[in-house]
Amino acid sequence: MRRVEEEDSSPGRVSPRLKQFLMNPPEIELCLLLSRAQLSPQAWERALELLSTPLRWEFLLERAKAFGLFPLVYTGLSTHGFGIVAGYAIP
Repeated sequence: MRRVEEEDSSPGRVSPRLKQFLMNPPEIELCLLLSRAQLSPQAWERALELLSTPLRWEFLLERAKAFGLFPLVYTGLSTHGFGIVAGYAIP
């Protein structure tokens, strides 16, 4: 049986998982936002902010496919008026 090391939970110390989450590039954040069934107003505002920045679309789509989120991301883009991007996404 593989032993799982406990994370150091000392005050002021950031866990490796949290650090990895916080270091996600904008493409991953957008992928996760668009894969939601519904977006809160704050989440939609954040998605629009991300969509207004230069994104590495090939990377975003590759990660969406690798995570099994591609259909959700495609639907999220189409549903929220970004069908042209969704159309680009289909090979």
